[in-house]
Amino acid sequence: MKVKATPGKRFCAAIIDFILYEVVVQIIAKIRDLIKPLTYTYQQALEKSREGDITAVFKYMKENLLFNLVVLVAFFLYFVVLPYFWDKQTIGRLVTKTKVLYLNEKPSFGKIALREVVGTYLITIQLIVCCCIPGFINLVFLLGQENTVIADKIAGTTFVDLEIEPEQPNDDNIIDL
Repeated sequence: MKVKATPGKRFCAAIIDFILYEVVVQIIAKIRDLIKPLTYTYQQALEKSREGDITAVFKYMKENLLFNLVVLVAFFLYFVVLPYFWDKQTIGRLVTKTKVLYLNEKPSFGKIALREVVGTYLITIQLIVCCCIPGFINLVFLLGQENTVIADKIAGTTFVDLEIEPEQPNDDNIIDL
């Protein structure tokens, strides 16, 4: 039996993961800038387009296409491939001693990808960066009585604490394996 991780532990694991991921993204950006600096920053491209030079935005997008693809590959490697081969954990989950537990089956690579892409990328990034409605719905689920997120519901998973042993078998936070 395992105990569900608290929202605080889930949040700490996510923050550690996002900090590490952001460090990787910044390293990739620095390498890109060393190889070929951008003609325009995003703000400069927007200003040029407001002045009537719409090609500036397209030039910015074209110059960033490869960078954005490399960043997506880095995301996929960190949040999907790493947990697949490393006992369903990322570095943040390892540090906080938490883990994603698949309830009804041995997880396939596709199931892990579904959970991480939907849960981590689409919903969590929206909450942190964009403050969008799906992110807020996810937060409501997490802070609710079940202590779960939308990605857990979709993928049939829960997030467990590896440090705490269950005390009372009737507790709602205990998962029977």
